[in-house]
Amino acid sequence: MYFKEKVIMRIFIVTSNTKKYIEMQNILHRFSIEAVRVDVDLFEPQSLSAQEIVTAKAREAFAKVQGPVIVDDSGFYVEKYNRFPGTLSKYVFRGVGYQGLFSLFAENDRAHFECSVAYMDGTLSEPKVFTGTYAGKITEQCPRDPNEEMPYAPLFIPDDSARGVAMAEMTEDERSHDHRHQALEACARFVLKYPQK
Repeated sequence: MYFKEKVIMRIFIVTSNTKKYIEMQNILHRFSIEAVRVDVDLFEPQSLSAQEIVTAKAREAFAKVQGPVIVDDSGFYVEKYNRFPGTLSKYVFRGVGYQGLFSLFAENDRAHFECSVAYMDGTLSEPKVFTGTYAGKITEQCPRDPNEEMPYAPLFIPDDSARGVAMAEMTEDERSHDHRHQALEACARFVLKYPQK
């Protein structure tokens, strides 16, 4: 990526998801932070708490990369089911697909995305976690073809969707207040305040 302004720091983003990496890279670029993708195998704890998951993954990522790292975990939460599918979203979709989801969800059910981002560097004794939430409702007017990387985006209409379209149809500018932007921007503001190792 070409930086017009001076790069203040470099952070390693640990993810195998190309679309997610590009989005995170673009967000951090606005803070003059260079994001470098690292595809490292990390153990993912089975937990209903995204904060617990990213904390464990950030510790392991930092130990392997030996530099400032960011890991994230996102989940889709349907309010009538409390914390479900949440951190299990990927596995639920892989197990039941869109047909199964629509036997659980109904048009206009309230839902939200939640993203937890953990940052770890040599100055911290524990990872610092930042969370963002993006509220909206479910639509059944979504394509039935699987979207493996972001399967819930086509069936979710955010409350701030000016055009009333699903998240999958929104541009990155239109989604500039989504769950990942909120969490990552809070993380960027934090890391720019402190010296890193």
